[in-house]
Amino acid sequence: MKLAVPFVSLTLCILISACNDNDTPVASFDFSPESIEVGDSVYFHSTCQYAHTFDWDFGDGSGSSEENPIHVYTLEGDLTIRLVASNAEGSDEAINKVSITPSSPCWNRLADLNDDRGTHIMVNANDKIYVVGGNYYVGSVEEYDPAADSWTRISDMPTSRGWLFGCNLDGIIYTMGGESFVAVHGWRVHSTVEAYDPATDTWIEKAPLMKPRYWGSAVALDGKIYVIGGLLDVAITQICKTMEIYNPESDSWTEQAIPIVPRFESSVRVVGGKIYVIGGHTMASEVSTVDVYDPVLDQWTSGTEMPTKRWLAADAVVDDKIYVIGGGGTYSFKESSNKAYKKVEVYDPATDSWEEKSPLPIARAAFEACALHNKIYTSAGVYLTSSPTYAECYVYDPLCDQVSNR
Repeated sequence: MKLAVPFVSLTLCILISACNDNDTPVASFDFSPESIEVGDSVYFHSTCQYAHTFDWDFGDGSGSSEENPIHVYTLEGDLTIRLVASNAEGSDEAINKVSITPSSPCWNRLADLNDDRGTHIMVNANDKIYVVGGNYYVGSVEEYDPAADSWTRISDMPTSRGWLFGCNLDGIIYTMGGESFVAVHGWRVHSTVEAYDPATDTWIEKAPLMKPRYWGSAVALDGKIYVIGGLLDVAITQICKTMEIYNPESDSWTEQAIPIVPRFESSVRVVGGKIYVIGGHTMASEVSTVDVYDPVLDQWTSGTEMPTKRWLAADAVVDDKIYVIGGGGTYSFKESSNKAYKKVEVYDPATDSWEEKSPLPIARAAFEACALHNKIYTSAGVYLTSSPTYAECYVYDPLCDQVSNR
């Protein structure tokens, strides 16, 4: 297994300046992210004037002659960064200080996916992990073998889509809903349900959802699938206010109204025979709400709110506790102001309480997680709403966190 090597990718600006050989250079630069951990990729951006050559000293014995270099720090400590900018008339020097802090000790980086992706699903089945769709509208599927730390491409999902949702029911992976774009037809919201059998590497179409939707959530409980939340239209004006329940024996869906605040991209998991709906977005803002459904009593109750409001988070269950990982906040549908979190917060239904755990090595949203053998695996995602998708995968050991926090 590889050691944790967090990776942060940000969009760089290109500086265009009038260059005059008769002017003495003026050296200056900035860098991101401002908070740097061991293993982070740091983006250095020259804001020099009249410079033709660049001599960088990253403070750890390495340097670069590129105008806008990228550097990965492998050791912690307080360092001094120097940039000497030059042209035929002379040179100038700029200095900045940085502190490199240790990375998350309970997270380890795994082999990357074959393809960058976000808005996908991630499901475990038969001691393997499957990543399906996303990026943003593809049908590709990859299978992860934890023993070999490797990803393998397998049979594509028949209907390419992103923003889909799904779950494992009795060893079969169900993919539902989603959104896609085709040049001829434009945007489309899907009601499609397709099931994958890992044993035969084959797909079969199932009865569609009663309402096309994307950004929803699905969980399996007592031989049925429950679909909660999601958006009904491309224009992002209608949130689904009903819960749909799938019966695999009859390959049919039923629908019922639910009394909770309608939202989408919530973290939805099952513990102790109950369904927990955590966080999400209402179109007005992200929320921290915890709603609990008991299918035996057909009753909804409320739990203690999550400390951090967010949506687009990954989630998983280990030892009957729900881990909510990363996600986004401060999102406006009119501006790309969404920021991703590193935060990991754990909900214990037995005590109706929350606890913060070791953060992600990288900030991520629109990514996925699943649990396998009491460890949590995460895959890909985005850093900001306007940033590209990534391929990095990590594994988290809750037991390590318990030991390190003693």
